[in-house]
Amino acid sequence: TLPDYIKFATVRESAITLETPWKTPGILTLPASPGQYPAVILVHDLGPKDRDETTGANKPFRDLAWGLGSQGIAVIRYDKRTLLNDPNINPPLGDYTVQQEFIDDIQAAVTWLKTHASIRSDQIFIVGHGLGGTLIPRIEKNYPQLAGGIIMAGFTQSLTDVISRENNYLNAFDKEISPIEKAEQNKLDLKIAKVIAPELSSAIESAELPLGLSAEYWLDMRVYNPITLAKESKKPLLILQGGRDYQVTLDDFYGWRKNLIQRENTAFKLYLHLNHLFMEGYGKGVRSHPDEYNLRGHLAPVVIDDISQWIHQCVKGIR
Repeated sequence: TLPDYIKFATVRESAITLETPWKTPGILTLPASPGQYPAVILVHDLGPKDRDETTGANKPFRDLAWGLGSQGIAVIRYDKRTLLNDPNINPPLGDYTVQQEFIDDIQAAVTWLKTHASIRSDQIFIVGHGLGGTLIPRIEKNYPQLAGGIIMAGFTQSLTDVISRENNYLNAFDKEISPIEKAEQNKLDLKIAKVIAPELSSAIESAELPLGLSAEYWLDMRVYNPITLAKESKKPLLILQGGRDYQVTLDDFYGWRKNLIQRENTAFKLYLHLNHLFMEGYGKGVRSHPDEYNLRGHLAPVVIDDISQWIHQCVKGIR
């Protein structure tokens, strides 16, 4: 059963290929009526995500595309390079950073949209989820032609702090930390210590570091401060957060709000009943649990409405 905000009669979709070394496959969702429309590029969370950002039984990016398309906004979504990282077909990623994992392909999406007759080239927005949201200020700096950014559950703390906090939360969820969990926590702590250490260098193997990511990746993230870049940017910014999110928490949301509350063209939305996927759930305790992602659901209608209204308000300002 699809939510009421999805109206298939008002949208049309077509397969696209972005001109990258990977010939990145994706989908354009476009309002069905003739005309020119604002557009959104969707930026994934950490990991090898597909175009729908499939997580368990859910497809939050598909919901976003269909929901925004039903409200007069075009959407591009595509598979990440880390998903397409098959050396038999595509160039190897090697020791990549977020520049290769996220940011480079956005240029291809912007270029593609600017050549489409149904897209207003001055009304292209960026929507990032999780780490993709954290990177929005950096993306906007790289591509000043973007009209504005939307951060969905972007974190303001360091990535190592986010990983450690999440791991501790999950280990303590059943109120009992097993010897196996304790041993895994100790391993993670040792890996995080190597990332934090001043002597971190490319000589350290990825297997010795959190998530198997390269030293280059961690060196890059270690010096990135999203708050600083957000303060420097003059672009409109919308920041969304789910109150039940255990991966990116209210501490991160309040970090954005505390530092950017005086910034012009900045709005904040907190949904106390939503999880990291911006879906409703009813789990143990205040926050959710990854098992919740295996329950099929859809983005909450209020999120689609808030994003759509914000974009249309920005468009009025552009005109």
